Amino acid sequence: MKRLIAFFLGIFSALVMIGIHYSTIPPLSQFLKKIELQSLDYRMKYAKKVPDLSDAIKIVLVNDATNLSDKLAAFTRLITTVQEGALKPKVIGFNYRFDASEHEELISIASTAGNIYYGYSFQFQVEEESPNQDILPFRLEITNIGDDNSNVFEAQQVQLPSHKYLTTARGIGFVNTLPDVDGVFRRIPLFLRYQGNWYGSLSLLIAMEYLDVGSVDMTFYPGQYVEITKIDGTFMKIPVNQYGEMLIDFAYGSDKKNGVPFEIFSMENDVLAYQEQILNGVIPESLRSLQGAIVLVGSGGRYPIPLSASYPLIGIHANFINTILTNQFIRDLSPVFFVGVLVLLGMLTGLACGIHRWWIKILLGLLLAGCYVAVAFGVFYQFKLLLPILPVLLTICLTTLIAGIVVRHPAQPKTAKSQAQPIKEKKRKIKAAPDDVVELENTLIEIREDLDRKSIRLRSKIEEVRILQEQAESNHYDYSRQVVSLQKEIRAREIEIKGLIAKEEELRRQFENLPFNVPDVVQSRYNPEAIVQLFAPYGFVTNNDYILRTLARAEKLGKTSVALLIQGEPGTGKKLLAHIIRQLSSRHNRPMLEVICAGDMDLLEDDLFGHRKGAFPGADEHRMGFFRKVDEGTLVLEEIGNLSMEIQTRLIQTARGKAVRPLGEDLGFSVDVRIIATTSHNLQDLVAKGLFREDLYHYFSVFPLYLLPLRERKEDIPMLVNHFIAKYNLIHSKIVERASDDALNLLFQHQWPGNIIELEKVIERAIAEVNPGERELAAKNISFEEANLNSGITDPGMLNYLLALMDSQRELPAYQPLREKVLAEIQRLYCVRLLRLHQGNVKNASIDAGLKPETFKKMLSELMIDPEHYHY
Repeated sequence: MKRLIAFFLGIFSALVMIGIHYSTIPPLSQFLKKIELQSLDYRMKYAKKVPDLSDAIKIVLVNDATNLSDKLAAFTRLITTVQEGALKPKVIGFNYRFDASEHEELISIASTAGNIYYGYSFQFQVEEESPNQDILPFRLEITNIGDDNSNVFEAQQVQLPSHKYLTTARGIGFVNTLPDVDGVFRRIPLFLRYQGNWYGSLSLLIAMEYLDVGSVDMTFYPGQYVEITKIDGTFMKIPVNQYGEMLIDFAYGSDKKNGVPFEIFSMENDVLAYQEQILNGVIPESLRSLQGAIVLVGSGGRYPIPLSASYPLIGIHANFINTILTNQFIRDLSPVFFVGVLVLLGMLTGLACGIHRWWIKILLGLLLAGCYVAVAFGVFYQFKLLLPILPVLLTICLTTLIAGIVVRHPAQPKTAKSQAQPIKEKKRKIKAAPDDVVELENTLIEIREDLDRKSIRLRSKIEEVRILQEQAESNHYDYSRQVVSLQKEIRAREIEIKGLIAKEEELRRQFENLPFNVPDVVQSRYNPEAIVQLFAPYGFVTNNDYILRTLARAEKLGKTSVALLIQGEPGTGKKLLAHIIRQLSSRHNRPMLEVICAGDMDLLEDDLFGHRKGAFPGADEHRMGFFRKVDEGTLVLEEIGNLSMEIQTRLIQTARGKAVRPLGEDLGFSVDVRIIATTSHNLQDLVAKGLFREDLYHYFSVFPLYLLPLRERKEDIPMLVNHFIAKYNLIHSKIVERASDDALNLLFQHQWPGNIIELEKVIERAIAEVNPGERELAAKNISFEEANLNSGITDPGMLNYLLALMDSQRELPAYQPLREKVLAEIQRLYCVRLLRLHQGNVKNASIDAGLKPETFKKMLSELMIDPEHYHY
């Protein structure tokens, strides 16, 4: 319940952060956006130390803007006409605008060159009633060419503006977007429609010219990408936001002085200073890299580092073009996925903070936040995908804070006396309201799981002390301070474990003293149909209400790691239920081992706990034991009531301490094993007789599961019969569809001492005897082994002989004719009784009979008795 509450608190926190993120509250939204933008800058700067750079981009800086038009005209003439284009770039971009009526010489030379783009800037910070018609707010207007609600837009081929500033055929508009809230330009729109015409950004058109795209055909998918169809039929997809803006991947160079990673030339010092030399045919080697390149001309100022408010506009153009040429596009997370990430992280944080102490909640929150930041940087490095950071971190913090306040857990009592009071209050509450048993059982489960966790941690600390002591002996280094610290922690954990055991014992007594049937109350709200559908695929079929409640409780407890006890007569399905519980648990993919607690107890002890080499005569090698072999798995102990007191003592020590000590070892090995015990004995009677440890019984009996014998749930017989008919039809190649009414009536009259296992054998035998082609199981096909074992003797002579032996008034018949039959029948009755008593264990049955196992096996073979039929 507490996890569920924390789960919904996480969703609530995520929704709060989503509302804040999309809010328009200026102080709050701007502050949060500034921090999120700073996280983006760090990712651009540190996620990839060596950025991808295009060698085609060259920057020419104008240091002095005096006579700018004449300088640009001389520069253009020099690099485009000298020696038949020896210095001619592929494309030139001027980050300036000029009035055609005032700069005719520059316009004429640029038009002749044919590869020059002018910068035509639009300003967007508009004052109301501004008389300047060139100033307009940013707004992307494009034509919808898709079907209804498909949101597919198309930008037409770029057209020339009819403005007085530009008359050259190569002139094109430059779109300058609004800066972010911190004054930094991180995005540039690809195009803008103004006064009925489409204007592409200067940087976009320069990149397209360099890539030999003669006709630009753009299809815009808002919030996704702009698809550009090249002249050769290939496509380029540029991710953009819903406004058509592309996020620039800024490159950082190693030149700390300039801060611009691209090759830089000075207009005055590196180009025009060599004008006469170049015109005379001598070209400096330093300028030859301009040929076939992209040359951007602009003013640079002091060249601060990228992603700053004073970063020069020419650097922004260069990074924009470099992003396109190198295909290192940054993709934003769509709003739908943004909301999904926040809600998912909120839910995960809520689940993590649902049942832990406040300091563990803080640690988990910090760990989750750190892992997410690492994932965000990793995703940016690997896929250039921009995951939100600040909203997610705030969601984690808010969820942790709210969960710490709302989802509180009772403090652990310090003394047994302080523990008793809340238990008494709960007991009075349970007497008044039986439905609160569910909460009491959930508390018991939490205590048992917490006890197991603390026991495992205690073993790890003890192991650390042992390792430090061994290292101190080997390298003579003083680890006393660390050992003392660990010993203090071990003592503290031991006190916690003792307190939890005392509290568990008190709650267990509460369960025993309840005035009503606990399983009935615990599962009073279970869904019978769901339980039937859950267990039927595993072969456990029933309609009995008590069994269904038991299975519902098993399904609930199966998801935990607590030890369980399954009780019931032989053949009721205890082993099958243990397998199902293991499949329903989190350990279903871990090892599982079944151990029959019978036979030689010394050998069984060695099997369970193992031994060290040389521990006893004949121990020639180490043996791990079953507990260590199934570490982190499940161990099924069948017929746990047969265990000797010595094994019971070691078992409770292993189960409680989460450590197993093989024979001959001084130290124990940590193990994390879930134990499922089964028994057909009444363990309470064994405890009263001193044959079973009381603490071991209490350890397993906290969550007992009882399976009724078949004679008490005869309403399940038709369903079980149909199940076994379908099963053995396949094995024996029969087509039986149902059992006749007479057959079912016969089955109902039987008392089923062997329970479901006996019913299965009866149906299997009946299916085998059905004639091929018959579709109904008749009463004549049914035969009971028990009937032949008790009063089902059909031979009149043998029956008279046996009655005469028991009645002194009867005359004894002749001995010789029936001697062999009588002795064989008595032998068979005797052997079957022994096998049933010992669940098919030949060794134990032979000991009880006073015979050698070999002799007893030979007798069974002569009588054609298979011991496997009596393994329940």
